Amino acid sequence: MSTPHTSGNAEQPKQGAPSATPLSPAAPLPLTSLSPNPTSPSETPNTQEAARRELEEMNARIAELEKATYNSQAAARIYAALNKELKAYYRALRAQYDLEREELAATCSELCLVEIEVEAKRALLDAARLKDEFSAK
Repeated sequence: MSTPHTSGNAEQPKQGAPSATPLSPAAPLPLTSLSPNPTSPSETPNTQEAARRELEEMNARIAELEKATYNSQAAARIYAALNKELKAYYRALRAQYDLEREELAATCSELCLVEIEVEAKRALLDAARLKDEFSAK
């Protein structure tokens, strides 16, 4: 009895046994691999129908996800545009506030000057009255 030469510990298929070839990872799976193997030929159409329905459901879900992605991107663009407008509006309001604050400060300064002038005139009037009272004595 002679045995064929083997390299390493790999087993050789026995004579008459069909050889199994592994599927490559990139190869698409056969349609029957999505569902259990049919036990009789009458189950094959049902299995294929179930696989077809499953594929349609997955395609529908993919379409929903694509739509959600598009909507999210559209919402992000709208948000960015609104944010840009709000920032411009804020800058305009801030500029208006700064201008009004400066005008108010100028008005307050003017009012302070007027108040100082009024106090100075009162002091002059008091001084003139005191002078008249002192001169009259």
